[in-house]
Amino acid sequence: MENENKTENTQAPTPREEAQATIIEAIRHRLERTLEEIAAWNADTFPTASQAGQLMKLEEELREYSEAEQADKDKELADVVIVCAGLRRWSSFIGQHMLAMVLAGANASQVNLLLDLIDDKMAKNRARVWKQDGEGKYHHEEKPANANGEDVPA
Repeated sequence: MENENKTENTQAPTPREEAQATIIEAIRHRLERTLEEIAAWNADTFPTASQAGQLMKLEEELREYSEAEQADKDKELADVVIVCAGLRRWSSFIGQHMLAMVLAGANASQVNLLLDLIDDKMAKNRARVWKQDGEGKYHHEEKPANANGEDVPA
């Protein structure tokens, strides 16, 4: 009987907390949609890719990230996430675990920035011509670059 007389001490979320929850949910949906789109693009663009080849590509991208200058770290991290998203084709534990590690501790603003970088990189990737190497990894064909280091349209 004593428990029945106690009232639960819960407070309704503040408007700020509700707004933050809405923002976080929108970013979560954007992230999930982006990862699904990349996985579909990966399957369409690299139909003969294998999980082993994608794991080798992930290792390559992780190496580039670890060796990058601080100013380029975020762009290289976007490449890592793109490869991890492609690994979703095979329900890769490694790909899923790497995504979780990348996102661990990131706030909504950081995830949103990363998604912007991923969107920019995917626009470039979709416009590229890709070739498979002898190890099963894909690489884009090199194009001439302008003075800013950007690919020159063909």
